[in-house]
Amino acid sequence: MLRSSPLLFAALAFATTAGAQPAPDAPFEHRARVATRPAFSLVVRANEGRTRVELGRTTRDLPGAPEAVRTEVVRIGRHAIAKIEIDAGTRRHVLLVRGARAPEVLFEGRLDLHGDRGERRRDLVLVEDRTGDGQDDLIVAQADEARTLCGVSAAGEAPTLLSVRALDPRSGTLQPVTLRRLPEVEGERAIPATSAAPHEDLADPLVRALAVASTSSSAGAGTEFAPPPLALVDQDPATDWVEGHPGDGAWEFVTARWTAPDLPLRALALQRSARPEVAWPAEVFVLHDGGRLRVALPADTAPGARAFVELPQPLATRCLAVIVAPFEGEGGGHVGFAALDAYTEVDFGGGLEALMARLAGGGERGAIAARVLARVGPEVLAPLLARWPDMPPAERILATDVFLAQLPNVDAREAVLRAATDADERVRAHAIEGAETRGAKDVLAELVAVPGGPGDDAALRLARLAPREAAAPILAAIAGPDERPVLRRALRQAYEQGAPASLILGWLQQAPVRARAHAALGLASSDAAPALEVARTLVAGTVEHALDFPERWRLLRAVEHLGVGANTRAFVRTQTEAEEWMMRASALEVFARCEDCADAARERARALLRDETPRVRVAAIEALAQLGLEGREVEAVATLGRRDDWPRVRAAGIRALARTERALPVVRAAMTDPSRRVRAAAIRTATEAGDGGAWERIRARIEDDGEWPEVVSAGIAHVRATCRRDAVETLEVVVQRALRPDAWAPDLDVAGQAIVALLAIGTDDALAIVRHANREGAPPAIRMAAEGADSVERCAP
Repeated sequence: MLRSSPLLFAALAFATTAGAQPAPDAPFEHRARVATRPAFSLVVRANEGRTRVELGRTTRDLPGAPEAVRTEVVRIGRHAIAKIEIDAGTRRHVLLVRGARAPEVLFEGRLDLHGDRGERRRDLVLVEDRTGDGQDDLIVAQADEARTLCGVSAAGEAPTLLSVRALDPRSGTLQPVTLRRLPEVEGERAIPATSAAPHEDLADPLVRALAVASTSSSAGAGTEFAPPPLALVDQDPATDWVEGHPGDGAWEFVTARWTAPDLPLRALALQRSARPEVAWPAEVFVLHDGGRLRVALPADTAPGARAFVELPQPLATRCLAVIVAPFEGEGGGHVGFAALDAYTEVDFGGGLEALMARLAGGGERGAIAARVLARVGPEVLAPLLARWPDMPPAERILATDVFLAQLPNVDAREAVLRAATDADERVRAHAIEGAETRGAKDVLAELVAVPGGPGDDAALRLARLAPREAAAPILAAIAGPDERPVLRRALRQAYEQGAPASLILGWLQQAPVRARAHAALGLASSDAAPALEVARTLVAGTVEHALDFPERWRLLRAVEHLGVGANTRAFVRTQTEAEEWMMRASALEVFARCEDCADAARERARALLRDETPRVRVAAIEALAQLGLEGREVEAVATLGRRDDWPRVRAAGIRALARTERALPVVRAAMTDPSRRVRAAAIRTATEAGDGGAWERIRARIEDDGEWPEVVSAGIAHVRATCRRDAVETLEVVVQRALRPDAWAPDLDVAGQAIVALLAIGTDDALAIVRHANREGAPPAIRMAAEGADSVERCAP
C-alpha cells in the first residue's frame, strides 16, 4: 500500500540573509550558507532581467527575474542534497545540488506548468517513501498534460509520474526507478481473459472508436518524449507498441480515448505481439472513467493471438488506460502488444440491425445511432441502402451522415449522390452541404450535371470549395441542354478564385454558341480582372456566330459590362437594327457609351427617334442626351417631348432638354401635360436647369389639391434645391392636407418632405409651421420629419 509522505527526516537549512533586507526598489539579492557536507554558499540575484545563481564558484543563469528563494537540505543515506526553489514571475525553478568543493547540480527543472495548453508539462521533486522500505526517497519525475492516466490531471496533487528517477543512496546519482502507479485494493480479484471470443461472431470490432492518446514510454523513444502508440489501433498485426522503460516494464501504460461514449463497451481484447522476444505480462490493470479492472491474461497466448475479456457489465466511458502489472517476463524482454480492441453491442449479434432501427426514431437517440454507424465501416452501406426506400426524410438525413462518413469509399459516394438527388429537399440539402464540409469534390463535380436545385447548389459549393477543379464541370453543364442561370454565378466565382483561363480556349472550340453566350454573361459581371479577361475571350470568339435572339441578347448584356471594343463594335452596331425592339433599345444604350463610337451612335440615335416602338424612341432620346444634343436634334427631341402619343416618350424628351436653355419654354409648358409622369419630369428638368422662371407653374402644381403626390414631391425638391424662402406658404398647403382627418397616405409622406424643406429654409414663419404641425397627435410622418431637425442641412442665408 502506498504510504503518505512522512515529516522530512532531513535537517532543514532555511535561507539566511547577510546584512539588512534591501529596499523594495533595490535589485533582488539572496545570500545563504547551505548546510550540506561540505557546505556551500548560495547567491541568487537579478541580472539584466534574468536570474543568476551562484553555487560556490559555479554560476548558472535562469530565465525570469527572481522574486523569492526557498532552500532545504534532504539527507538520503550518507548524501545531503540541497533542494533550491526560485520563483521568477510565473516560473518556479528547482535545482538539486550535491555539496562538494565545487557543488554539483544533479537536476534542474521547472515546477510550474509550462508549454502550449494541452501539452503543458512540469517537473516534480518528491521526498517521501515510494519504495515501501520505511526510508524517504528523493524522487525526480515529470507530469505531462498529454500523457496521463484516466481521471488524472498534470496540475493535480497526485499527477501521473513520468521519466521517474530516484537518488541512489550509494552512488548519490539519479537513477531510473519503477514506481507503483495504483494503490493495492484488498481482496481485488482479476477477471480472467480467454483465448476464445465471448461471442461467436466476434472478430475485428465493427465500431472503430478507440483513439490512442499517450504512453508512459516507448521502445526507441524511451520515457522522455514517447509518441502515441498508434500501432495499437492501426489494424496491422505486424506492428506493435513496446514499452521503453529501462526496468522490467511494470507499471508502464498506454491511454486511449473512447470516442463513442454513448455506445457502452461490452468486451476488450489485447493482441500479443507477433515477435516472440516481446514479453507478454500475466496481468494488466484497465482504468476507465469510473474505476479500474484487474485482468489476468492467459499465459498460453501465442504470438499474434488475442486475449478477450468480457466486461462484467456494459461500460460507459470516455477513457481507457492499460497498465502493465508487475510480472516475471520471459527472457526479461520489454512488454508490448500488437493491438487493443474494444467491442460494443454492435459486435454481439444483431447489434447492427438494432442500431439501424434506432435511426427511424430520430431525435438524440437516432443521432447517436448515426454517429455509431458512421464508425462501423463500409459494410453498413448495403443494409442502409436497402432500407432507404422505406425511410422517412428524418431517417434519411441521419443515414446520409453515415454515408458521408464513409467517403471516399466508392459505394459511399454512390449513396451520397442518391441522397443528394432525393425527392425531399431537406435530404438533398443535407447531403450536398455535407459533401462540401467533407471536401468531397468528386461528389459535387458529378452533381453539377444534375439539372435543377441539386446541381445548381453543388455548382456554387464546388466553386467555393475548389475553384480550379470547378470550372470544367460547370462549363460542361452550361453546354448541356438545360437553361440554368445559377451556373453563370458559379462560373464567375470559380474564375474569380483562380480557375485556369486556358480552360476556356479549348472549350470554345466545341461548346455551342448558346453556351458560350451563357458563360460570357456570367463572367462579364465580375469585378475580378482574370474573369473579365476570360469573358472578353468568349465574347470575341462568339459574336460572329450568334444568330438566335437569346444568344445575341446575352452577348449584348456581356458587352454592356465589358464595354464596346474593336471586336464587338460591329456586333453592337448591327443590333441597333435588330428585329426585336428590346435589342434595338439596349444596343443603342450600349453603343452610346462607347467613346470611339460617338458619330455612329449619334447617327443611329437620330434614326431611331422615329422608331415605331416607344421604348426604342426613349432609348434614342437618352442616347442623344448622353452624347449632347446638337443642332436640329433639339427640335426633334422637343417635338417628341411635346407631342408624342406615349407619356414615357414625352417624359424622356423633356428630361433630355435640361441642358438646352432655348428649350426651357417647352419644359415649362409640359408642367400642364395630361400625364403626371410628364409633369413630374418637367419640374425635375427645370430644377436641374436652375430655371427660376418656372416657379409660378411649379407652385400651381404643388398647391393644386388634386395633383398627384409624385408631382408635388418633385415640386418640394425644387424648393429645397433652389432655397425658395417665398415658398413657405405653398409648403404649408402641403402640410395642411396631411392634417386632415381623412388624409390620404401618400399625402402624409409628401407632407414629411415639406416639413424637411421648411426646416431647411429655417425662417421664423417656416419653423412656426413645423411647430404647429408637430403637435400632440400629429401623423407619424410629420413627427418623424420634425424630430430630424438637427440633421437637416440649412439653406444658405
